[in-house]
Amino acid sequence: MADGDGLSCEDGSWIVVRAAEEAVVEITCTEPGELVKVAWHLGNRHLAAEIYEDRIYIRPDHVIVAMVEGLGAGTRLLERSFDPESGAYHAKVIDAQAGHEHR
Repeated sequence: MADGDGLSCEDGSWIVVRAAEEAVVEITCTEPGELVKVAWHLGNRHLAAEIYEDRIYIRPDHVIVAMVEGLGAGTRLLERSFDPESGAYHAKVIDAQAGHEHR
């Protein structure tokens, strides 16, 4: 389950999932093309990553941090929730009774 997902209770109420903050590494580049190159290298290593237009978040890994810094990216350690991309083969589940979609 991911942040914002929920469970329906028998009484009609919902329990909403909220992701806890954890250590993550924020990766940024001065040029968008450089960030795309970094994203390719992260994907080539099958790393979980939360990807935005201007930054990428990964779990801390000193080897990967050294690699992306070697590619010219900036990095900084932060505390925040982490919601990586689920991947192309991640199936969505539909709650047939309520009609809600879950990822």
